[in-house]
Amino acid sequence: AVIRNSANSVSNDRLGLKINSLKHSVDYGQKAERKILSFSYSTIPPSELSYRGTLALTPDRNLAALMKRYRDGERDADFLKQYLPVLSAAYMQEEVKQVAGAYLDVLSVDEMATEENWALIKSYVRDPLAVPLKTVMAHRGKFYALAGQEAVDAKLTKSIVDAVDELMSWRAGKKEPFDEARNAALADYLQGIDFPAAPAALAGLQSAACARAGDYRRMLDNMKAALDSNLFYTRDGVTYFQNCMRALQRSGDTLLIREGIRLTGIMRDHVTGLLDKGNITLSRKYLQQAIGDTEGARRSEEEHAALWEQWKAQNRSGE
Repeated sequence: AVIRNSANSVSNDRLGLKINSLKHSVDYGQKAERKILSFSYSTIPPSELSYRGTLALTPDRNLAALMKRYRDGERDADFLKQYLPVLSAAYMQEEVKQVAGAYLDVLSVDEMATEENWALIKSYVRDPLAVPLKTVMAHRGKFYALAGQEAVDAKLTKSIVDAVDELMSWRAGKKEPFDEARNAALADYLQGIDFPAAPAALAGLQSAACARAGDYRRMLDNMKAALDSNLFYTRDGVTYFQNCMRALQRSGDTLLIREGIRLTGIMRDHVTGLLDKGNITLSRKYLQQAIGDTEGARRSEEEHAALWEQWKAQNRSGE
């Protein structure tokens, strides 16, 4: 889960970096550390949870019954409004994608731009390359009039950010090979749209390509240029930075890693959110571990723990 609030741009005169700091974020550190900063929460209101529970106990509306109705050819919007939440609650995301696409992909722009269908797109379409989100992107004015620019842009931005982060998180040695076709398709799409999140997303794909090629010097240079260009008005610059630092850990280049450690100090001093500070401190710790600096890593861990306690105290007080 990722918590994002509005970003504030700050600058660093020493390197000319302009960095967006977010009030809240969650840990992107290694699994062993996720116990410290990560936490579970639900954005589902009690009424919705109660509704889902009622569905599960209603013979003709539980998952098995709804799946049978879908197999039997039922496709109207009222049915899908029942079916998609149940699939989603069962974590059947591939089925959610297929069912939503089968209904929405064939609609005209006018048919798609209704409150009912926008609600389906907003809740169940996550891929920026999917037909419904491409339609929303190409006809934003129509959807702005329907749902408001803030909500529409937030949905489009999140879909792009999540798609790029998924590609940036790929690591050599994973079971699945890197999806070159999707990477190319996403890059082509981003180059062809006029949307605030696109330049930062392209910077992320470019940095990831450098890391996959083992060109960590170029990755760092591109990262600094992207941050200096202030691309991250609508993009989590902290997460982008952490993705680059995570890649740098595997470089085996002590000099570059030391440069990364120095940059984490600059980033930590110029973000405002305590969780962002803590996450960047974790990035520094992992870089220190990568070059065998156990004492530095220990101090970073202590600093991270202190920031976490500060955040908890601040959160309890409602500040």
